[in-house]
Amino acid sequence: MRNMFILRMAQLSLLLAFVLAVSTPCFATTITPSVAGKPQTAFFSYKKQKWGFKDSYGDVVIKPKYEYAESYNGDLAIVKSRKQFGIIDQYGYYVVTPKYDSIQYARDKSFIVTLGKKYALLHVRDIKMAQVYLSSRYDGISYEEEPDMYLITQGKHQGLLASDGGELLSSIYDNISFLGNSMILVNSGQKYGLYHRQH
Repeated sequence: MRNMFILRMAQLSLLLAFVLAVSTPCFATTITPSVAGKPQTAFFSYKKQKWGFKDSYGDVVIKPKYEYAESYNGDLAIVKSRKQFGIIDQYGYYVVTPKYDSIQYARDKSFIVTLGKKYALLHVRDIKMAQVYLSSRYDGISYEEEPDMYLITQGKHQGLLASDGGELLSSIYDNISFLGNSMILVNSGQKYGLYHRQH
């Protein structure tokens, strides 16, 4: 009877070891490597009075050290340090060093930045090489999602930039209105015209 009990316990131990050996890799594969440990959400530390970043599990991956931070949009995040705004990659390295008065996310890897009273379009071309494109400076820039372009202002006149920062319409118009379906109404003085952007 005792030998039977020992044999049964040995069988249960082997079965348990088999179940653990098989199930452990399955559990490990449920963790997505691209998400685990990758900073996503900005958080404020009341103790340090600084901003840092947590991953999708709530673990701190970039310690609080910024005056302000926004959650990641793709692999980039806007941060503020020494009263200036910059952009960091997922490892916390600066792609754009803090030197702007403000940075606003627009689309993909494009941002609207201000320096003094001027606006510019900044596009991160290569995160690893920290290559950025900075457009000319304007009195105002706003992103229009439906036609996927930027409305620019120079003095009292308006123009358009493509999503990559290339100029579509010079800043010579009194008003530009978006009508939908990539149709745009422009006017200069008493003259009106329609602009249709071909995709």
